[in-house]
Amino acid sequence: MATMNRSEWFRYGELVSSLAIKDLKIKYKSATFGFVWALLNPLLLAIILTIVFSMVVKIEVEQYPLFLLVALFPWSFFSHSFSAATASITDNAHLIKKVAFPRIVIPLSVILSNLLHFAPPLFLVLILVICFSTSVSWTIIFLPLLLLVQICFVTGISLITARLHAQFRDVKFLVDASLIPWFYLTPILYPISMVPENWRSWYLLNPMAGIITSYRELLLEGVVPGLLTILVTCGLTFTICLVGVVVFRQQEAFFADQV
Repeated sequence: MATMNRSEWFRYGELVSSLAIKDLKIKYKSATFGFVWALLNPLLLAIILTIVFSMVVKIEVEQYPLFLLVALFPWSFFSHSFSAATASITDNAHLIKKVAFPRIVIPLSVILSNLLHFAPPLFLVLILVICFSTSVSWTIIFLPLLLLVQICFVTGISLITARLHAQFRDVKFLVDASLIPWFYLTPILYPISMVPENWRSWYLLNPMAGIITSYRELLLEGVVPGLLTILVTCGLTFTICLVGVVVFRQQEAFFADQV
């Protein structure tokens, strides 16, 4: 595809926004409580996990419910975006076969839709942190940068799987299955300090481990993430994002035939 000028970028940016808003409207079309479900589901899960892991398994973490929520909401954004964006090309086959536009618009609109869906829970977390955390500090200003890193990661990996799913329909099932062990291999239920120190560098090869840990450090501990976490997480994230864009763009001309 030829290089797009500024007006074309603006037009396709509007298309991403329009598709994202349309996706949100469809998602909550018949729901009485609408966006409230974006808050209720993680809150209910946090309550159950708090009972299990603070009373039964007894993980010793101060303010464990808040500790969980700070991780659960970003994980929810990642998992829903990853799963939905993977199937976005095949789910929009009718659009791809009829209209000419950059196909990358479709997974990007799905991710933007989930980001808008993530906004109310993130706002709730900020309120809870301000009200109940004793370590709120200036580090909270880095939250937009951390969110940008997470968006880059989910975009990159979703572009790779969306391209593969257009050709191999089992990919969506593999993605959904992988999210279960991925959840437990990410420090959501437990702090990263429980991971043996000699394994921690390898553990950070999971970008979500660094991202979730960074959310907690910025919001709950009032510290800037460590240099190792920043270098490994950002390096992996931007590499995956670049690879995702390249892989997707190489194949997008053939999507109409594959779907």
